Amino acid sequence: MASTASTSRERASQLHQVVKALLPIAAEDSATVLSRHKNIYIVLERADRPCNLEQPDIDSFLWIKGSKKISFAKLLELHRARCPDALDVELTVGGNTMHDQATIAHVPDIKDQLVVVSAVKRELAAPTSSFTNAASSQSSVRQPLQPVNRQLHTPLKRSADAFSVKREVESPGGLSPAQPVLGAAASPRAATPLVSNAPPGSMATAAIPTQEHKDEAEPNLPETQYQPRYQENPFTTKQEDLGDAQLAMRGIPLSELIKDGTPERLEAGVKAGLRILSKLEAPLKELRDNHDAQNWLDHVAKVREGAKRARTVVGVVGNTGAGKSSVINAMLDEERLVPTNCMRACTAVVTELSFNYSNNPATKYRAEIEFIQPEDWQKELKILFQEIFDEGGGFSKEISNPDSDAAIAYAKVRAVYNTYTREMLANTSIESLMGNKRVSNLLGTSKKIAAREPGAFYKQLQQWVDSKEKGSEKLDKNGNQIASKLRDFEAWPLIKVVKIFCKSPALSTGACIVDLPGVHDSNAARAAVAESYMKCCTGLWIVAPITRAVDDKAAKHLLGESFKRQLKYDGTYSAVTFICSKTDDISRMEAADSLGLNDQLAELDEKANELEKKRRELKKAKETAKGKQKDLDVSIEQIEDDIDIWEKLSEDLDSGKTVYAPSNSAKKRKSARSSQPPSKRRRRTVDSDDDADYDDAASERESEQEQEDGIHEARAEALTEAHVVAKLEELRQLKREARREKRSLGDSLEEIQNLVDSVNVDLADINAKKDAICIAGRNDYSRGAIQQDFAAGVRELDMETAEEEDPDNFDPETDIRDYEKVAASLPVYCVSSRAYQKLSGRLRRDHDVPGFTGIKETEIPALQSHCRKLTEAGRQATCSRFLNNIKQLLTSLQLWAGDDGTGTKLSAAQRDSEKAWLARKLKDLEKALDNTVKETLDDGMETLKEQLFNKFGPAVQAATDEALPKARSWGNRKDEGGLLWATYKATTRRKGTSPIGVFQGASGARDFNGELTEPMYKMLASAWERCFQRQLPTILRSLRKSASTVLHQFHAEAERRAKERGLGLPRITMLAGQLEAYTAIFQDLCETAVTLLNDGQKDINREFTPIIMAAMEPAYTMCSEERGTGSFARMKGHMTSHVQRCQEVMFKNASEEVRARLLQLCKTIREHLLEKSDQVFVSMSRDYMGVNTAEVKLTREERLTRRSVDEVVLSADNDFRDVLERDIEELRAMGAREDADDTAHDAGGDEDTMDVDNDNDENVFTDEHDIAGSADTPRTGDAAEVSVAADVDGRHEVRAEQEVGTDGAMAAPTPAADTAEE
Repeated sequence: MASTASTSRERASQLHQVVKALLPIAAEDSATVLSRHKNIYIVLERADRPCNLEQPDIDSFLWIKGSKKISFAKLLELHRARCPDALDVELTVGGNTMHDQATIAHVPDIKDQLVVVSAVKRELAAPTSSFTNAASSQSSVRQPLQPVNRQLHTPLKRSADAFSVKREVESPGGLSPAQPVLGAAASPRAATPLVSNAPPGSMATAAIPTQEHKDEAEPNLPETQYQPRYQENPFTTKQEDLGDAQLAMRGIPLSELIKDGTPERLEAGVKAGLRILSKLEAPLKELRDNHDAQNWLDHVAKVREGAKRARTVVGVVGNTGAGKSSVINAMLDEERLVPTNCMRACTAVVTELSFNYSNNPATKYRAEIEFIQPEDWQKELKILFQEIFDEGGGFSKEISNPDSDAAIAYAKVRAVYNTYTREMLANTSIESLMGNKRVSNLLGTSKKIAAREPGAFYKQLQQWVDSKEKGSEKLDKNGNQIASKLRDFEAWPLIKVVKIFCKSPALSTGACIVDLPGVHDSNAARAAVAESYMKCCTGLWIVAPITRAVDDKAAKHLLGESFKRQLKYDGTYSAVTFICSKTDDISRMEAADSLGLNDQLAELDEKANELEKKRRELKKAKETAKGKQKDLDVSIEQIEDDIDIWEKLSEDLDSGKTVYAPSNSAKKRKSARSSQPPSKRRRRTVDSDDDADYDDAASERESEQEQEDGIHEARAEALTEAHVVAKLEELRQLKREARREKRSLGDSLEEIQNLVDSVNVDLADINAKKDAICIAGRNDYSRGAIQQDFAAGVRELDMETAEEEDPDNFDPETDIRDYEKVAASLPVYCVSSRAYQKLSGRLRRDHDVPGFTGIKETEIPALQSHCRKLTEAGRQATCSRFLNNIKQLLTSLQLWAGDDGTGTKLSAAQRDSEKAWLARKLKDLEKALDNTVKETLDDGMETLKEQLFNKFGPAVQAATDEALPKARSWGNRKDEGGLLWATYKATTRRKGTSPIGVFQGASGARDFNGELTEPMYKMLASAWERCFQRQLPTILRSLRKSASTVLHQFHAEAERRAKERGLGLPRITMLAGQLEAYTAIFQDLCETAVTLLNDGQKDINREFTPIIMAAMEPAYTMCSEERGTGSFARMKGHMTSHVQRCQEVMFKNASEEVRARLLQLCKTIREHLLEKSDQVFVSMSRDYMGVNTAEVKLTREERLTRRSVDEVVLSADNDFRDVLERDIEELRAMGAREDADDTAHDAGGDEDTMDVDNDNDENVFTDEHDIAGSADTPRTGDAAEVSVAADVDGRHEVRAEQEVGTDGAMAAPTPAADTAEE
């Protein structure tokens, strides 16, 4: 036996090596598959044709791609389906027989992610007779009803949408030319696989064998006796039955998943939950007319609605020039994506940026531009016309001032109506302008654009949102503007909001960045959009340049007192993030002196001084060497002149002349002639008298010099040839030495230059380090100062409101809150967008930004992480809510599906008794839950009345007392805080305020309505914040505990009853786990109520000002209609008289309206809580009534449906356990792949259905009839289907994870299932 075992292990080892060598041939993508460590290949050696180790054949194996979860029972079923001639087999690994219920995970020491399983026929007992032997040889195998030709193929039962695919098979080397088809299904009725061992180059197809072929192949085979098909004992327990304790343990993986709380894991759980819901729907839909099934389908649909992706809105605000767009572009990892303009702040539009979930490359970057409604543009035109034209109907004189309100209004009108001249505008009406076809075609519509690349996308987008009024004029070569009679059409005044979708990782977790315009937008529709975003912002980012953030106390003032007070009312102080931009803009000297960094810079300064000194020395040495080079050049030139003279003497001597040594005067004369520029002589004209005189004088001087030379030669000795040759050799030697010295100086200069370059590099490095120290020091200082300023601003507002609220008991020494904690809680990021973009490989035309060596130092990565972090709370809440609902649904379905009418039966009297008792208790439960909700809301109402409503009277009185003095102050002289006539009238024309709350006139920002309501806001601020941010949320959240107590008390009573009667105790015990789900539902219900309260109060606390504006409208109308002499005095009279007459009524009406809306909000929350509480009660009634009191009479279809539902519920634990066991990085990768496969209908990212503008630049705005182009691409469905089908049938793999059908056949894999597995 030992020898046999040893032989089996040895063969298994050899078989492993053979399979390892064959794997790349059998499965071409094996390397890719095995790159994921959890994937394995299971290679099943066939029992009907075991592998010959000497001549291995791929067809001896079934090649299966799977995981360790696959059971050997499933492998056995697969082998029987593919090898019908070898049914009575057992599976072995390494010579050891494996139990059917074991899984691949039980195989010890898996090597190379490869498990080789051998199917061997079972050993039978020794035969006692020939008859027994003959019988036994046929008893375990079902013989076919007729002979089968092994060269033909029996077609398998296939789905209607599948079709056969012909595939040419080539022989891989010396191996068998045919390979088993992997990925296809087989039926146990099939006598052969889909593809047989066809000869090389043949076409293998599945075909029905004809009788003619059968007779030709096997004419003499006798007809065999029919044998029943193999069937396992259905009563053999493949796994232990679930006991009561195990039944109660269901749902634990889901509970653990909910408690985990990691957003990525929860989101993976949501996706698993959605797949489970789809599985549950399939059997329930089979019972179309069944009332229970339809109710469960409705419940499933409601649960699925909760799987919507969480959305976190982050508003970005800042003044013009703060660098908002640059910060957003850097955070999105795009060089230029957010639309910018070059005119002024009034052209800015609300820009929303979200993640693009589309998997279409053509729509990688896309945008939706929404235009305002016609009625909004008509109102806008009326206001613009009032700004443009004066009282006499002519153009306002202020139009010539580009910064005036009239000029801005005129620019808007001319941008849209570009073909209208001044005269045409003066003679037209608003109704006529509204009829313009180009404009009317845009109003109330939306425009969609898309592109593959950001550059093309930005160019398309800018054509719609950019202003060409300023900064885009065409200039001539001298820089002068080229006059153009025809202006281009511009759409930016008509835009309401721009929504951009991109693939930025910073947005991938659900963040929605909203670039809000400045606070001075006169467009009513855009202002309303900006205001709505402000109310729903989860985060609020305030951007200011670091050079002004501290000095301007930006964090302390928060863009104005009214804005700061609004944050207090909304309770969004904790949502504020401060961003200091442009940190690369720094002066080292100023930073070192102001921040006390001289000590840190001392060592670097010393090194820099040494390097500067060295550079000066090198520069001096370089200049000296260059001077020597010049001297050598002169010497070489002189030597060359001497050589020329002596070579001339040598020529004369050779010709027989007598020569003498040249005199110094001759050398000097030759040198002077050679050094004199010939061009000066050429510039003289021939007929110039001055030139002639000059030439004559020169000739005389030369003649005299020649005479002197002649006298010298007469006195000197004649030169011999030896003298001349020696002199020439001497001169040439001098020249060679001079050149050598010059070359040496050149090498020295090159070495000096290299040293200078090295010093410059070292100096740049030191300066960069000094910049980095200064930048980091300023960042740290600014961060701390901004946090302290922020806390100081909150404290000032607290003190102000506390004094207004109760001046008698106000104590300025007592802090209302922990302001150190307030300061520390403010996130501050000091960022350099330019440095980040440059270090990321963008902005290639720009120079390097000093002071930054890595992108981490720019703090943009930290800001990106902060953006993703902001989404975690919303993602966790949304996912937990969905998973809690899934948990409650699965438990209820488990109870429903577990009762198939075959359980414990009660007599009619017992059932009636239990039903009556449970009905009474359920009625008590319903009443207790209703009372809990009502009592909670009653407590909230009492708090609201005591803490807030009682403050309304004093607040109204304070506003009434200050209204008339405030109205009179508007008409004071400018030096007394009053307004000029133009600003006064413009403000009244806009109903006392711009739509967003402020009108920016020449005398500054004024808001009449806000100033009138300011005393009310001041007095109510602390009470409002206390009520809606602390007290009321605490009361609402207490409902969870109260409701949970009621639920547990009810369950305890039901459990006690079950113990007393001994009926349904296991199922009652299982309902204990349901209490956790119901408690979580109540917790989510409380959080939803708090959200409703917070969202509602944000709307309501803004109602004071609009109500006052409506009350003041008659005064504004009278003031705006005044004309002529004395109109300003009459305007002031109208204003003060109206305020004096209406002040008491309008403030009281405002407070009553706010009170009524708050009461209505409380009523809405009450109804919501009662409705959701009733849903919990209904679910509990169904669960508890179904335990013992339901009389179940089910049809066979209903029993089968319940059984199928129960199997899905049971398998859900495995799905959620799989999510729990995977690491976070793997879940992220899986989520990214699944998101890439989604069609993202909610994002509208499919190019096939999307109206995309692909117009060229020249014709974007030229079509008068229809500006919105489209590029619809029809689908080629047939080609796609053929490609998918060929891919499915062409795979060399079998999916062992697929469920085996009731007939033992494995379901054919579908592309969807294949994609999900991979």
